[in-house]
Amino acid sequence: MRASTRTSRTTVTSRCSRRSAPAIRGRPRRPCANTSSSCGSSSSRRSSKPDASAAYAQAVTPLSDISEEYCYCAQDIWELWWCRHRGRLFGLDGSCREDPGLLRRRIRTFTELLSFAPPALPTEATRVAEARCLDDLRRLAKRRVPGFVFDYVEGAAVTEQAARDNEAAFARRRFVPTVTESAAGATLTTRLLGREHAMPIGIAPIGLTALMRAAGETDGARAAANRDVPFVLSTMGTRSIEHVADAAPAARRWFQLYLRRDRAASLALIERAAAAGFDALVLTVDTRVPGQRYRDDRNRLSMPPRLTLRTAVQSALHPSWTLDLLAHDAPAMANFGPRSGRVTDVVGSMFDPALSLDDVRWLRTHWSGPIVVKGVLSAVDAERFIDAGADAIWVSNHGGRQLDRAIAPVEIVGAVRAAVGDDVPILLDSGIRSGLDVVAAIACGADFVFLGRGYLYGLMAGGRVGVERALDLVANETLSTMQLLGVRTTAELRGRGTAVLAPTG
Repeated sequence: MRASTRTSRTTVTSRCSRRSAPAIRGRPRRPCANTSSSCGSSSSRRSSKPDASAAYAQAVTPLSDISEEYCYCAQDIWELWWCRHRGRLFGLDGSCREDPGLLRRRIRTFTELLSFAPPALPTEATRVAEARCLDDLRRLAKRRVPGFVFDYVEGAAVTEQAARDNEAAFARRRFVPTVTESAAGATLTTRLLGREHAMPIGIAPIGLTALMRAAGETDGARAAANRDVPFVLSTMGTRSIEHVADAAPAARRWFQLYLRRDRAASLALIERAAAAGFDALVLTVDTRVPGQRYRDDRNRLSMPPRLTLRTAVQSALHPSWTLDLLAHDAPAMANFGPRSGRVTDVVGSMFDPALSLDDVRWLRTHWSGPIVVKGVLSAVDAERFIDAGADAIWVSNHGGRQLDRAIAPVEIVGAVRAAVGDDVPILLDSGIRSGLDVVAAIACGADFVFLGRGYLYGLMAGGRVGVERALDLVANETLSTMQLLGVRTTAELRGRGTAVLAPTG
């Protein structure tokens, strides 16, 4: 009985009609289950097909290729696996020899697979560097700041429908690429108001930024200088006109103006901006009265911040933000004298609901540089502002923070372009969350876009480095999208217009 068993290990009976491969010494051959005629049944195939184990030993071709080319059956595949893992090699005559080096090489390869980088605590800089989109920065920002601060950034007016519509309007846009056009040498360089910029993306004016990061506008202006894009300082900024000019002398600085009831006070701000070397003046016209922002009301947001029990608990749970705030002066509106109270009350006491076209003409007599009118959502208004002396139109609904249910800027920018013509620069904000949105905005008629919340996500997540990362992410997405569309410049993109977009009806 034992002799018979021993013989069965050395003499293999295969149901396969082809010549059997040599047996492996010390290991039984398994019978081949392949009984079809396709498994080397013809004499010509048997004579031309090399032995499986020999093919493996000589490493003629990958195992998958051997199986397909020569139609080895399951028995051969099993033998190849056994040889490989036991460190044995076959000769053409069926002999088997040990290969100690094979096992050693396998162990080394396995060790390399198990190697890993030593653990390290993630830093703020590494987290920011690992962000792949603005939404990644948003998540980092939300973890770093208290809820009442994040509410100020994310909140909008009344039901916040306008803010949601801004993003939804971009999401509805679909692209139509032209693959027969070359995209070699694509660039984002864009000319605006007589100056070249590295990309068609700027930093929009935002108030109270020291709530998000103590350095506030200083970090934003320095990031803009490093990326060669415009930085717009808000009237409600927490760093003064002069401070920003000194901190970022190389930045292309614009000043955003809320006309106050006291025109003399507004004129003083204009003169300070001109003396500090600001390039352009941005007049915001959609803030006759403050928007109804219920999140801020519920949080009792004030300047300087006054903690309630709720906001105190939120601050204690975010020590990084709290320590940063305590290490600097309390946030305040730096371009005004000392003021305190709820933000909506302070702002409401200064805004002038009587703003009109005459104010644009008045500004034209006191400001020699470009004047941009921000907050336009009507083609008729755009024409009137240009006739009154404005140099550019900024299509915006204030990020949905003023008039709720206002039309999304990307929906109306085409009509504004048709009204003012091709020579008038058109800027756009509200709802920009990616480079895809930038491309869609330009295709619809804009020349340039500005980041509001996207800029703040970067600022909260990582200060200056975070703002630079936000700009880089959007710029990279913009360039990639242009190339995939077969477009090389922003001027070409605007020239093609809605030809790169599918109908939205």
